[in-house]
Amino acid sequence: MIKAIIFDFGGVCFSPGNSEQLIKEAFFNSRLPKLKLLTLILDFKKRKMIKDVVHEFNAGCIDEMTFWEKIKMITHYDFNEKELKKIILSLHRPIKPVMNIVKRLEKRYKLGLLTNNNSWLEDLNKKYKFYRYFDEVVNSFDVKASKPSRKIYYIILKRLGVKPKECIFIDDKKENIDAAKKIGMKVILYKNPKNLIEQLKSFGVEI
Repeated sequence: MIKAIIFDFGGVCFSPGNSEQLIKEAFFNSRLPKLKLLTLILDFKKRKMIKDVVHEFNAGCIDEMTFWEKIKMITHYDFNEKELKKIILSLHRPIKPVMNIVKRLEKRYKLGLLTNNNSWLEDLNKKYKFYRYFDEVVNSFDVKASKPSRKIYYIILKRLGVKPKECIFIDDKKENIDAAKKIGMKVILYKNPKNLIEQLKSFGVEI
């Protein structure tokens, strides 16, 4: 019997779903000279370095100030952090059909939000107030563990008070789905809202 449904945030409940892509889009919308930006994007080593710094930030290994310091060292560009952060936050948008599904499910099931994110999730919640739809929100930044590590799955299972076999986990990344499946959770690889409804119904979820 399904007692809980756990959602990923980026790429499932909100778009976009890729943190590195988000940083890239923010730079495109910033005052960073376009030639310098093009050089940065074409530099594989620097892209990898930015990806690693984003992972450090999302994993709670570094704070926001250190994050910006490292990004500036990589890009060799003294941008305005507040301006870039504002752009990054503005790029987030709720995927309305999925959030409508969440609202329909909250009356019948325990709901969880499990995300590899950082301290900016709080800023997004202040704007969109989506925490209210979930019984538990587990952010990698807060618990110092990230998907696909088993630790973060067990944290949210414990907080929801359910066993792995009693819940469904929804994510848009296969590696995160595979990790959840290995510990006994039922899983859905998110593709689109219509497919999500079909997959939920296949597990006997009332929606």
